[in-house]
Amino acid sequence: AGFDAGQFDGLVAATSFHWVDPVARTEQAPAVVKPCGYLAIVGTNQVESAVDRGYFAASHPIYRKHFPNEPANLPPTPGRDVVPLEFEELRANPSLEEPELFRYDWDQRYTTAQYLDLVRSYSNTAQMAPAQRQAFLADLAAFIDAEFDGYVIRPLVITLSLARRRG
Repeated sequence: AGFDAGQFDGLVAATSFHWVDPVARTEQAPAVVKPCGYLAIVGTNQVESAVDRGYFAASHPIYRKHFPNEPANLPPTPGRDVVPLEFEELRANPSLEEPELFRYDWDQRYTTAQYLDLVRSYSNTAQMAPAQRQAFLADLAAFIDAEFDGYVIRPLVITLSLARRRG
């Protein structure tokens, strides 16, 4: 069951748009919005920043140990001037007027236990066999406690990509 064209005044997707099928994102989402209605897409973007105290680079060997089949060379982490993929998709869409991009810095601080809860929520962690997952989390916990004083700071930029459908 789909939605009628121009059925909604706006469409909001918060930290989910990247999971949507590309055709639905680029064609169907704008189509269900009324002319002059808005698409608003919120994204959470981890960025490169000294505020992380080097944690993410230093923890890479632990991830390599427990996820040996994942690419060894990670793509570069964007800076605070990040331009998310969804913004580029909005900009390229002829049914939308020139989108606007808003950025908000939000550096999240986690205790070791809180950070492990976050890592447990990641799909690659959830898919591990229980014993492997426990070993991975134990290695992370020991590393955070010993090398990073029992906390992790995750540097984030929250983005709001906003575009209006042509009238």
